[in-house]
Amino acid sequence: MPPRSQTATFKVTWETADRPQVVVDVKDINGNLISGSTAAITIASNPAGAGGTLTVNASGGIATFSNLVFGAAGTFTLTASSPNALSASGSSIHIAKGSQTITFPALPDEPYGTPVTVSATASSGLAVNFASTTPTICTVSGATCDAGQGG
Repeated sequence: MPPRSQTATFKVTWETADRPQVVVDVKDINGNLISGSTAAITIASNPAGAGGTLTVNASGGIATFSNLVFGAAGTFTLTASSPNALSASGSSIHIAKGSQTITFPALPDEPYGTPVTVSATASSGLAVNFASTTPTICTVSGATCDAGQGG
C-alpha cells in the first residue's frame, strides 16, 4: 500500500529562555492529524546552524524536538522531512543574541617588562580568550600578557 500524502505543521515554543522546542504534527492531505504515525522526522535549517537531536520518531503523529540548539543568533527557516512522503513545510524562528558581561579583576602591580597573568569570567559561562591587537608592543600567550622591555 503506497504511503498516503502527508504534510507537516510546526509549533515553536520555548522550553527555556534560550532553548526552543519545535513540535511537528504529521497530518494527512486534509489537515487531519495522523495519530498512528511513527514516522522518522528530520529537521533542517536554512541557513544551516541547527544542531542537537535533528531526527526523532513521531509518537501519535507528533514529533517533538526539545534538544535543538543554534550556534548563532539570526532567523532560521526550519524544514521537516521524512522518507515516508512527508512534504516539507517551512517555519521561521528567530534566535536573539544573548547578553553577557565579562568581568576582569584588578591587575597586580608588577615592574614594567614582567609578564602578568590575566583572567576574566563571562556571565554566560563561556570561556574568555585573550589576544593582543598590538603584538609588537604586547604579546599574549594563553593568559600571560607581556608588555615587553622598556627602552
